[in-house]
Amino acid sequence: MKKLLFLLIFAGLGAAAYYGLQASGYTVTISRPPMTRSLSASLAQAEAPESQTRKSEAAPPPSQDIDIQDEDPDEDKWIVEEESQDLEFPSVADEYIVYDDEQSLDGSEDEIPEEAGAPSMASAASMVQVDINEPVDEFPLSPPGDETVPSLLDSLRVTGPLYFCGEQVPLDNPEVRERLEKELMLSLWDRPQVLLWIKRSTRYMPIIDSKLKAAGMPRDLRYVAVAESALRPHAGSPKGAMGFWQFIKGTGKRYGLEINRDVDDRREIRRSTDAAILYFKELYKRFGSWTLAAAAYNMGEDGLESQILVQEQINYYQLYLPLETQRYIFRILSAKLLMEHPEKFGFHLKPEDYYPLIEVENVEFKTVAKAPLTLAAKAANTSFKHIKDLNPHLRGYDLSAGEHNIMVPKGASDGFNERFLTLFSKWFEQKAGHIYVVKPGDSLTRIAEAHGIPLPTLAMWNRINLNKPIVPGQRLVVYKRTDK
Repeated sequence: MKKLLFLLIFAGLGAAAYYGLQASGYTVTISRPPMTRSLSASLAQAEAPESQTRKSEAAPPPSQDIDIQDEDPDEDKWIVEEESQDLEFPSVADEYIVYDDEQSLDGSEDEIPEEAGAPSMASAASMVQVDINEPVDEFPLSPPGDETVPSLLDSLRVTGPLYFCGEQVPLDNPEVRERLEKELMLSLWDRPQVLLWIKRSTRYMPIIDSKLKAAGMPRDLRYVAVAESALRPHAGSPKGAMGFWQFIKGTGKRYGLEINRDVDDRREIRRSTDAAILYFKELYKRFGSWTLAAAAYNMGEDGLESQILVQEQINYYQLYLPLETQRYIFRILSAKLLMEHPEKFGFHLKPEDYYPLIEVENVEFKTVAKAPLTLAAKAANTSFKHIKDLNPHLRGYDLSAGEHNIMVPKGASDGFNERFLTLFSKWFEQKAGHIYVVKPGDSLTRIAEAHGIPLPTLAMWNRINLNKPIVPGQRLVVYKRTDK
């Protein structure tokens, strides 16, 4: 340690002397002496205790150390010229970097010589010359020569009039065009997401379109669902909005959606679309414009009306609104442009690339008691997963007591009610054996172990929080392992 400290002090004094002479106008020449010891060995000796130092002096350095020997010391001199004061630094090849594993920086063990005839670094650099003052017209989205994806600038050129629900978008206004181009660029930045919009459109848009047409509503409202949820039934927001049309709970219930512990109709495409149509009808009646109706759908009708009154302006494109609502119409327009003209933006899909519309049938039935959803799956001759996929509004693993209206695979509706009644009757007869009444001193862990089931499964069957205690007299559902 003393030797290391001495080396550091000596190096500092040498540097001070060097810069002092340089400042006085002297020519300073520093020669690097030959090095016969490895750097790793020197550092190890400097930091080792005195006993270890004596031991290392008596023995030669280990074989794995890398010895550094300058063949020509004068070749690596740092020369300071008095006239120019320029400092000539050694090249990268002259710097010594020692690795314990005897590997170079790129992981190879030996320096790779240049191939015969290969250009040097300097000549290669001279081949690539870029004029930074030369203007760049376009930034392509794909490598040069790829004609399948147009350039970004070409994609942003919206030619001809653009309408939303029959109302013309004032693209002659530079600010409006800029806002539209911004949303287009943001969408094109995430091309995989846009691709999923397009692929999902054949699965969900026929359902939305048929309902909009039957209600006499503008077809462009279909793109509201894209902007809201990307056509994902389980899409949610931090504010509690859910489903295809992103209804919050209060608004959804106001327009007839059932939202409770067992069912969330916001995630069902048909029922949520019916609710969205009712809501848009009311908004259009209130504001007299589909553009304003869409803005109110985003920020709330009362909030929009207050902005209209304060600003004395009824033109959406001239209103100063919250940032999200300022972008909202342009997000919808961006989805419209991308999905109506996918080829223009480089999306060339074949018919088999689209997700197919799932053919389903509707069944209505009634249960007099809470029953496992697997009974409905068996009655439909399908799996529990398939029933959940076809009915994303169903929550949990059970059907509540009462009337139900669910979707089943095509052809499964024939005889469904008879099969379900048979399965339900058999299950109901055995129900007493599935109910466990909590006794004093019981715990969920003890009950699960007694019935040979995992604790999380018991909690899932009964929708209980593992952090909350159970109480005597509480009834728990415990299915037998033989039940299929």
